[in-house]
Amino acid sequence: MRMKDVIYQKRGIDHEDDRRTIMTAFNGDLNGFKPSQAKFYLIKQEKMLAGHYHNYVEVFYMLDGEAQFILKDIDSEEIAEYTLKNTEVLLIPPKIAHKVFPKAGTKMVGFTEVPFVSTEHNDVKYEF
Repeated sequence: MRMKDVIYQKRGIDHEDDRRTIMTAFNGDLNGFKPSQAKFYLIKQEKMLAGHYHNYVEVFYMLDGEAQFILKDIDSEEIAEYTLKNTEVLLIPPKIAHKVFPKAGTKMVGFTEVPFVSTEHNDVKYEF
């Protein structure tokens, strides 16, 4: 099931030759998303991440591995699940709670519109 305003994309490889492989997480195609911060996740063990929402947009890009994202719209209470694999992108709008269950060894990048200060400042805890 797809959730309104959530963007899920399979990006793939943009360019590849004997020198390099280029993959793009986004290229002006995420409804005007303008990142202020990038976080790199190197997952060591299979444990839940998040359990919160933000008042700003967050985007995840899967470099290598797999993670299940469970999203809940805090207003409508609609729930949707997405499994991200290599070169896939997930844009999570404001006020969409999320839990993430990554596999060990997963490498992903997270982008936010707002710089990270602290979990107390940036995250709104939300149990579901």
